[in-house]
Amino acid sequence: MKILVFTEASSAGVGRHVIDLVEALVSHNHECHLLYGTKRMDRRFSSRAERLPHTCAIKVFKNPRCSDLSALLHLRRYIRLHGPFDILHAHSTKAGLLLRLAASGFKAAVVYTPHAPLTLNPRLSPLARFGLAHFELALARLTDRVIAVSREEAEHLALCGIPRRKLSVVANGIEPALVQASRRHSTGPVRIGFLGRLSSQKNVNMLLEAFAAAFRRDEAVSLAIGGTGPEANALLAKAETLGILDRVNWLGECTADVMSTFDILALPSSYEGMPYVLLEALASGLPIVATAVGGVRSVIQDEVEGLVVQPGDSGQFGAALRKLATDPKLREAFSRNAIVRASSFTLNRMVEETFCVYQQSVRPSERLRVPVRTSPVAAD
Repeated sequence: MKILVFTEASSAGVGRHVIDLVEALVSHNHECHLLYGTKRMDRRFSSRAERLPHTCAIKVFKNPRCSDLSALLHLRRYIRLHGPFDILHAHSTKAGLLLRLAASGFKAAVVYTPHAPLTLNPRLSPLARFGLAHFELALARLTDRVIAVSREEAEHLALCGIPRRKLSVVANGIEPALVQASRRHSTGPVRIGFLGRLSSQKNVNMLLEAFAAAFRRDEAVSLAIGGTGPEANALLAKAETLGILDRVNWLGECTADVMSTFDILALPSSYEGMPYVLLEALASGLPIVATAVGGVRSVIQDEVEGLVVQPGDSGQFGAALRKLATDPKLREAFSRNAIVRASSFTLNRMVEETFCVYQQSVRPSERLRVPVRTSPVAAD
């Protein structure tokens, strides 16, 4: 197959998903062209993109700009010069907008993966959510298949009005061998860790409140926060206000290897698609406390691999952290279960199921011969 993949977000989970997918398609002898934005690109993405045979950087921004017209024309010119393509696959909202408009008039099948659509954001006003939902619904008419990264996300998209016949679910996957499987087993303080972007979506502010309330007088528990982002300074100030600044270790930018120093992973997000950090935690046998948002509920079974609580409730989140921190036997049981659960979320499975969706998009009259998770969402 000849495939064009486009992403504006070339970092974090979306960037990782895209580069993993493109590398795998190329290794299976498909001609895959990667077009990507550079404004939100991390070093891991750029270094891996440099080794691919067909790549093109495009000046594109996350938020609407006048330059979007130039990016759209660039996409159309690329498709015309390097096509014809069998598949045009857009990842994330901005890429989904531009590529689906650019695809007009070409015969390629159009596939879109939103990776946590903006309508999932609980901070949106009802009017803004209504407008975004109708925006996605209009673009769905230009789309052959929409891939959700979890069943929860697919159901949300269906509620937004996207036809269920166009929806498929392909969960993210990782290569387990790339994750540090061993964790520390010390008699020192229990270390709760967070790893991710320091943004409002991840709600680290709530994690600080939960930790302060649950462990203010318990020196046997510490907190580590790994990542960078726009809320970094505000979170430092918040920790100082809560009186826990000296109890928090700020790790800055780091990789999944740092999980080997954690005893518990905390994910307090307000909304999610399917975060890679959970898959990495499973593969490394790390017990988890997470909020019940998006694909979290597809990855973590409550009271099996971790504890899943309602989003935005710092008291409930703190109680769950304390339950795990004070019960080493429970942590060990969750750890064993996590390693078993990780086998359901492999990179090979993700790539195979994505390619099955491609085949169905090109030949829609054929029945989709894939595992149930990628089958179209149940009809109304």
